[in-house]
Amino acid sequence: REEGAAGLYKGVGPTVQRASLVAGAELATYDIFKQWVINSGVAGDTLFGHFLASLCAGFVSTVVSSPADVVKSRVMSQPTDARGRGLHYRGAVDCLQQTVRQEGAASLWKGFWPNFMRLGPNVVVLFVVYEQLRAAFVAAGWL
Repeated sequence: REEGAAGLYKGVGPTVQRASLVAGAELATYDIFKQWVINSGVAGDTLFGHFLASLCAGFVSTVVSSPADVVKSRVMSQPTDARGRGLHYRGAVDCLQQTVRQEGAASLWKGFWPNFMRLGPNVVVLFVVYEQLRAAFVAAGWL
């Protein structure tokens, strides 16, 4: 009611940026970690191997996306004026610059472990289910 229809889209830019970073990091690193796990002998092309590779991919994804998470949270939670413009930041880039200038680069990873505790299991389920379904489809002759 207070922000109007525009309030529904508050922070959409940083949210899309974060989602792109997460998906890109997950997809780019899962196969790399899977091959490493298999080739190094840590685990085979097994459920455990898929678990390890996806957990590593989730970790990298969290490292990559944490700065976008911090920026997204700050942009979306800032107070706005009567026109719906943020009072603290002009946008994501301004928020990023101010955060680094005032708190240092390490502040971009605030909340890293809670983010990993949320994202890690999600990535594990995603890729383990994918690998199990792929194996079942191959066995059935569908792929």
